Amino acid sequence: MLKFNANTMRDDDAISLVEEYLNDNYGAFDARVFVVWKCKTIQNVKFIVGTNYNNNFFELTFNGDANELYIDVYKKIDKVTVHGN
Repeated sequence: MLKFNANTMRDDDAISLVEEYLNDNYGAFDARVFVVWKCKTIQNVKFIVGTNYNNNFFELTFNGDANELYIDVYKKIDKVTVHGN
């Protein structure tokens, strides 16, 4: 797993972590990976990262108190359109 520093974690670092996960677990070497959203609060960092692989997206959370990074994997199940008035 890549090494990282939450205080200096950049978009490229989050993208590299997800690319490594996809390569190691799915052999998805050509997946397009991009940062959708990020937030840093005190010693914690969170990224939402999208991919074009299998409708997956990822939540990367760095817990600064425990010095741990968690990677949660989600899959888009459905898309529903709701029309306004």
